[in-house]
Amino acid sequence: MRAKIVGRAADPGSGPSYIERLAIKHAGSVLFLTVNQIDWIEAADYYVSLHVGMEAYQVREPLKSLEVSLDPTRFFRIHRSTIVNLDRVRELRPYQHGDYVAVMMDGTELRISRSRRKKLQEQLDSNRKPGSDLAR
Repeated sequence: MRAKIVGRAADPGSGPSYIERLAIKHAGSVLFLTVNQIDWIEAADYYVSLHVGMEAYQVREPLKSLEVSLDPTRFFRIHRSTIVNLDRVRELRPYQHGDYVAVMMDGTELRISRSRRKKLQEQLDSNRKPGSDLAR
């Protein structure tokens, strides 16, 4: 299964442009995903798995390459092999020995690197909408 970038953010003169849409070859057809649909992304050898709801789509793309194409105000790398959509993070929960996990809206728990937890918390706080009751 392969993906290619098919869209970029509007107004390229205002700064960096980030992908908005992916075309993924899947089961003999082409599936179009907006990046907003992606819950989280994990590295798997030379591929990444895009987790969208209950589905996971493998794409032959290095995680680092995909990371620089995603808007950093919407996506954050929480571990060397994991990027999360910040809007899909429900809470940060202590795990063991000072580690934390990010609990996603669907209940999936993803380990956070110790070195990235503080920055993740800052990013979540800066993205927090007024009146939000999101537990952090």
